[in-house]
Amino acid sequence: LFSFYLLVNFTITQNGLEHQLLSLVVLNEEPHLEYERKVLLETMAQDLKSLRDFEDRTLEMLTTSEQHLLDRHDLIDNLTRSKITSDEIANRYHENESNERQINLARQCYVSLAKRGSLLYFLINHLSRLNIMYQFSLTWFQRTFHSCILDHDSTRRMSMTNLSNELDPLQRLTRQRRSSSLLSSLISSPRQSISEELTREQIPINLTRTRHNTKSFVSTITPQQRAATLRLMVDRLTYTIYQLVSWSLFAEHQLLFSFLLTTTIERETNNDEKTRYMATASDIIQEEEGGDEQQQQQQQHINELEAKLPCITHDEWTLFMSPLLSTINEDKLSFVNDLLASLYSVCQHLLHDTNQEFFKHSNPYLYLTRHDHHSRLSRFQCILIIKILRPELLLPSISQYVAEQMGSKFLSSGFADIQDIYTHSSPQAPIILLLSSGTDPTNLLLRFAKETRGSASHLDVISLGQGQGPKVEEVLSKALTLKGRWIFLHNCHLSASFMPRLRVLVNNFSKPGLELDSQFRLFLSTKPDVHFPLELLQLGLKMTIEWPVGLKSSLLQTFGPTGIVNEKVYDNETLGPYWRRLVFNLAFFHAVIHERKKFGALGWNLSYEFNQSDLEVAVLELESLVHRSKNQIPPFDVFCYLAGSVVYGGRVTDEFDRRRLLRIIERFYCPETLKEDYSYAGDDTYKAPNLDLNFSGLLSYINALPDFDDPRVFGMHPNTNRALMYVQANQLVDMLVAIEPQYRMMISLGASSDSDAACMTIINDITAKLPHFIETGYGPQARHITFENALAKISDKLESKYHAYSVFFSLLKQELRAYNELLELIHTTCNDLRRALVGETVVSEILEETQRTLLMHEMPRVWKKKSYPSTKSLLAWIADNLIRIAFFKEWTRLIVTYVEDKASSPLPPIFNIGAFYYPKGLFSAILQSSARSIALPIDQLKFTYQVLDNNEECQMLQSSTSTNDIANGITIDGIYIDGAQWDNERHQIIDCTSQQRTHRLPPLLCKLIPKSIENVDSTNVYECPVYLTALRAVSASEAAKHLVGTITIPCSETESFWTTRSIAGILEVNE
Repeated sequence: LFSFYLLVNFTITQNGLEHQLLSLVVLNEEPHLEYERKVLLETMAQDLKSLRDFEDRTLEMLTTSEQHLLDRHDLIDNLTRSKITSDEIANRYHENESNERQINLARQCYVSLAKRGSLLYFLINHLSRLNIMYQFSLTWFQRTFHSCILDHDSTRRMSMTNLSNELDPLQRLTRQRRSSSLLSSLISSPRQSISEELTREQIPINLTRTRHNTKSFVSTITPQQRAATLRLMVDRLTYTIYQLVSWSLFAEHQLLFSFLLTTTIERETNNDEKTRYMATASDIIQEEEGGDEQQQQQQQHINELEAKLPCITHDEWTLFMSPLLSTINEDKLSFVNDLLASLYSVCQHLLHDTNQEFFKHSNPYLYLTRHDHHSRLSRFQCILIIKILRPELLLPSISQYVAEQMGSKFLSSGFADIQDIYTHSSPQAPIILLLSSGTDPTNLLLRFAKETRGSASHLDVISLGQGQGPKVEEVLSKALTLKGRWIFLHNCHLSASFMPRLRVLVNNFSKPGLELDSQFRLFLSTKPDVHFPLELLQLGLKMTIEWPVGLKSSLLQTFGPTGIVNEKVYDNETLGPYWRRLVFNLAFFHAVIHERKKFGALGWNLSYEFNQSDLEVAVLELESLVHRSKNQIPPFDVFCYLAGSVVYGGRVTDEFDRRRLLRIIERFYCPETLKEDYSYAGDDTYKAPNLDLNFSGLLSYINALPDFDDPRVFGMHPNTNRALMYVQANQLVDMLVAIEPQYRMMISLGASSDSDAACMTIINDITAKLPHFIETGYGPQARHITFENALAKISDKLESKYHAYSVFFSLLKQELRAYNELLELIHTTCNDLRRALVGETVVSEILEETQRTLLMHEMPRVWKKKSYPSTKSLLAWIADNLIRIAFFKEWTRLIVTYVEDKASSPLPPIFNIGAFYYPKGLFSAILQSSARSIALPIDQLKFTYQVLDNNEECQMLQSSTSTNDIANGITIDGIYIDGAQWDNERHQIIDCTSQQRTHRLPPLLCKLIPKSIENVDSTNVYECPVYLTALRAVSASEAAKHLVGTITIPCSETESFWTTRSIAGILEVNE
């Protein structure tokens, strides 16, 4: 197709935008320079056109002449005139070139501002890879850029005053009119191109006068004035873009944006090439290699570096240094030498630091930047070291880095007040409110409408949904004819079919001849949705609406001016002496269950949208219950059921989350909570407010709460914050990769700059490690026996007394089939991709996606669909497959040797449950085989578990297990405890004593006993759910798939304690 058509890419480039912005700056600051340049370009173009006209006329006369050339006097005259004109044009052209160089030299003073603008635009243009709603148009950016360089500071006014005295009256008139009218035109016509506006405002200049006035481009602005003005404009532009964009970003992306902004500016403004290598290693690997000799030279350098730093392995050195040394030159070697000296100092200090100060320091960034041993490290290198050695503190370190490089104002929350958005808005552009889960901006808009106009009668609120389209059109039509109307279209994501029509209606706002009332505003609210028109996202002003972060902010919202519990509700003395404590406990409970979501699976298996409506209903239920109790202490069990199972529990779909919710609410509604000295976290920090504390005192109490929440107030381990910070750090890195995917691809490429060669290396490594199918092995008599033949021989024995094993053999065949199909798919995909890379077949969409994900060290989507659930990276997933395959290969070998009477049992002594494709099948097999052994129905049996925490005990139980009687139990292994650890001395689970989140559980002996036999001691036994991965339930639709089952294990605390801690077993751990 490409051989028949010419494709032209009109997407603007970074250099192209820089030139446009430079022209805009010069036109605004020193318009005579831009006018002179325009005139020179036009003059040079006219001269070149004149030369071409003479040439074309001469050639035409030569080709059409029928006489002898010497007889054509007109031809001779034309050649003579052409020669004279050509000499004149050549002289004028050289003179214009000289003038153009001087003009361009003067224009270069403003390059820094244009370059900063271009950097900022392409940075925010990539944010849409994080969220489809982060859309910013080039027109919007150009208008914002121009508004930042208008006359708003005294320094600039002084320089412009000096300049205006040198301009002719015509130019002064032009400048004065632009300064007074351009900003208003930007607001009133947001859809008009900035270039169109500037072109419309330009006044024709006498080209003849300007052409001969070659010295008019000399500026009278002093270098100091220009430098001061540029610094102010660059700073103002940077912060304005940061502020406007931050308003549009959700909280989880704001620190990432600040970090990207800082590194982008530092990378471009720092002229040190060595720093650029560290910050943009992805650019280095795109250079071409020099051949085998150069690769040998590169490997030699890596070996030298490795020898000097023995604390870093060879693979780590190759992974880190190969991109930097993909092409050898003096600058790169100098950079690596300096980097080596810095890293050598760090490694030596960390290796010989017996106190481990760096690993114990609460602020490793401050430690590295202030310590003498690390003085040669750059700030960015400190961030890299913290990312590797102290990843849980990466986010606070990045915050310090940003504050140090850019200022603390670039770390502001970024949350905008509705008044700020309204001030920057216009009637033609809608105000788009981006919603997060559980938020509703209706009350916010109603309050703002009352504050602005005294009432909300001018605000029309329409909640979109089925059949609401005609109503919206009718209200919009009326609002355009009335004065000062506001329209709020709520939940646009629920009306995807109406969005194209809404786009047309909004576009009509900018139709020529339509004059909108200056007070008219259109508000739209939506969750992130792909059906929302991109044109509206680029046109409108965006503002995120999120739930307050932290217990303190959540309580302030609940007891705030527009909160559910106001002073009248809280200080209602008719509800008895305990009412204030009861309603505050409810608000605290509401904040706790909402904030637990930030802990991921340790908080809730699934994410639930608890909102203010739930709290409002719960307050009404509590008030009604207190009334029925005659203003005394209400029955706590009744309210716990109403709030935990009905009001809030109605949103909870996961069985274990529902159990957890009930245990949490029982902490807030029990007799102990009404005591004066009650504490929500067991210390004085979260001590409950006094029973007689009034509303104003309560607000003071809430404001005195810590800004950072203690995990104990959520019923969680103190180390949970570390796990949370570690997860957040990984999320930030993943988001960084989502914006710049070539960064992760760089690691895979290593020394090669050819992605095809790097991908070929990866698939060759995968196919070399993974077998084509699970081998059955050879028997001890050195003759090959297939697995099918072995099972056929066993079937003869099964007909008599070995029938209890048949279910295990069926399970094994199911597992082998699943793994063999996966292995076949992997090898087939790799072979197809290998052929495509060498040009033997066409690259399909699947193969293209497979190559991209392999280069990013991710599992291809086509493999994920066939694979067992896993959260591991590609290399870890391959290693995990080898462990699983080894287990089933050993099991098949046992069956083969058992057939030849060389083994006592066809079952492995310990089942690695983590190796099973379908772990539930193992429990089903144990259940069925045990039921056959003890001759009882399945529904009359129940599992019991014994943790074999002593090696001798484990061996004794395994040896005593008769091969003919499975009723003695089956030993399983491969379960990890997430959030707790096993204590061998106490023979129970206890709180984690280290900072490690997951701990391996010793092997379990699984037995089936009749349900009629009661447990000896069930007081301190925890029913622990077991999941496939650390993500646990993943989603409501896949919760049953990811839940393996439950095991009962002894515990040191009550069942409620561990339920609140969200302790669970998992079969896969990310190392």
